[in-house]
Amino acid sequence: MALFIPDRPRFLTLLVLILLSFGLMIADRRSDVLTPWKNGVAAITLAIQQCGYAPLRWLEDWQSRRQNQAELLARLAELEQENFLLRGQMQRHFSLIDENRRLNRLLHATSQLEQDYLLARLSARSADPSKPLFVIDRGIRDGVLPGYPVIDAHGLVGQVFRSTASGAEVLMLYASEHAVSVVIGETGYVAILTGTGDPDRLIISDIPDQVRVQIGDLLVSSGMDGAFPTGYPVARVKAIRNEDGRAFFSIEATPVARLDTLREVLVLIPTRNLRAPEKLEESLSLPPLTPAEETGSETGESDAP
Repeated sequence: MALFIPDRPRFLTLLVLILLSFGLMIADRRSDVLTPWKNGVAAITLAIQQCGYAPLRWLEDWQSRRQNQAELLARLAELEQENFLLRGQMQRHFSLIDENRRLNRLLHATSQLEQDYLLARLSARSADPSKPLFVIDRGIRDGVLPGYPVIDAHGLVGQVFRSTASGAEVLMLYASEHAVSVVIGETGYVAILTGTGDPDRLIISDIPDQVRVQIGDLLVSSGMDGAFPTGYPVARVKAIRNEDGRAFFSIEATPVARLDTLREVLVLIPTRNLRAPEKLEESLSLPPLTPAEETGSETGESDAP
């Protein structure tokens, strides 16, 4: 017999349902007859609850992973920059081992200049392959002026050639117009290291044959040129050229900086101005800064310090 009959009074239907509910509750409390049914119904309702909560749980897990990933990436970037800065600052101490032996020579250098380290990122490279330049996102408003040295985590990169308010061009040390005074290994001999236009080839000419140079010797900035502070690694000797019958020889070196994979550099900001190489800008015929959106409207060019 059907429970719901259209002509049956609704009160009777309600009464039957109430009595059935009470009966089920009494049977559930006083016996285990409904246990199999109860477990089945509970499993179904639990599955429905889990399915309903699953999207919310997935959303919470995704948000938690995103937050943890963002925190880890931020911490990693912070540690990378801190490591970069520390490695750059530690380069000044490469020459401390033989400082006593070279003290008299270095007394007249710029080794006592103090400087700050300003982190900068590459924003563009020169479109002309014959001009070894790149653009950084720091300029005059950040205290970056022409002539300031630039390093990476491994060694000397070059120096600022031109500055505007929002950016600066950096001339790499292997440019044929670039030169830096260096100390050769542990010999204490000071010479001028010049660029050749080849990223892997720097040269020093006319070294007296009394100077004992070996392949692998580290060339460190001496500070005597007035443009670069002392103690920063510049290059390593990779070849020694000596013609028979001559009292002088030349060496070839390769930069220690990772010039082909530069993404971040450090600009050395002296507390007392360094002297920029004379007529550096006049010796080059170079285009303006590459990224027009950054430097096209800027005219804040500055003279060398």
